[in-house]
Amino acid sequence: MAQMLMRRQEVSDGFQGVLDRGGWKGDLAPYAVILGHLAARQRQEEKVAKRFLSDSLGKLDQAWPYPAIQFLRGEIDEPALLKLATDDDKRTEARCFLGMDHALKGRREEALAHLRWVEEHGNAACTEYTIAVAEL
Repeated sequence: MAQMLMRRQEVSDGFQGVLDRGGWKGDLAPYAVILGHLAARQRQEEKVAKRFLSDSLGKLDQAWPYPAIQFLRGEIDEPALLKLATDDDKRTEARCFLGMDHALKGRREEALAHLRWVEEHGNAACTEYTIAVAEL
């Protein structure tokens, strides 16, 4: 996570390592896909970013946070993702991921709205809270 926040070169390898060591069915796998994808996009490594999403097809449990992966693939839209975020932890995660996605697409105001929501209302115990505040 620290490598991601510092935009370090080896960040994609770190998230891929989580998948290589833990497999696709572990609790960390969907987060490694999401954060690996976003981190690769931050570094403008579009092929790597796409690979995180494509390699995960059919391999992950479809429980939360899988809807965030569906969003990043373009399978569901933002309102659908937010509707599936049914508690404070999930809303914290969803809004962090949405904020980062908007930022990477150059949508500053939309990104700030989600990241500020996390800062003001999110669960500070969630890793995504730390990411959102750092991104702000």
